[in-house]
Amino acid sequence: MESNLAYACVICNRCKGADVATIYERSNEAIRLFNPRRDMWEEHFKLDGPVIRPLTLVAEATIRVLRMNEPERMEERRILQKLNRYGGPG
Repeated sequence: MESNLAYACVICNRCKGADVATIYERSNEAIRLFNPRRDMWEEHFKLDGPVIRPLTLVAEATIRVLRMNEPERMEERRILQKLNRYGGPG
């Protein structure tokens, strides 16, 4: 069903797997991951050049689990930004 589709990159999908949450190490509590069908990107993340910054615990957990700011991922974003092909999901 098309209404159930959400954009996601292959790397993020592999990192996420079937996970819907992760343990927040500082408090030992479960924190859910960002849900693109329910959450607004701008409320959780901020694009700072090639770096995706968390604005919430949900974003912090998602960035860590999906490895969104690994050096090679940031380099890909940097290249796409130079080509005006990346502005972030929001």
